Amino acid sequence: MAIYESNARAAIADILPENRRAFGYGTFGLTFGVAWMVGSAIIGYLYESFPSLIMFFVLISELLALFLLLDVVKSFKKKR
Repeated sequence: MAIYESNARAAIADILPENRRAFGYGTFGLTFGVAWMVGSAIIGYLYESFPSLIMFFVLISELLALFLLLDVVKSFKKKR
């Protein structure tokens, strides 16, 4: 977790100009925290109601995150 957060913060510093970094860090933290909370709530609900579906939820979430990451990397490479 520490490695991920360090790399994400370093990437924010590389992407944004100095006068916008505080806003970028705040937006990143807010988005990361809300996504974590929503994901945990969904997994908690599935654990209570349909434990066998947790694996599918996690798999679909990871695939969506992978496609989003690939799209972001592709658009970032086009800008350079």
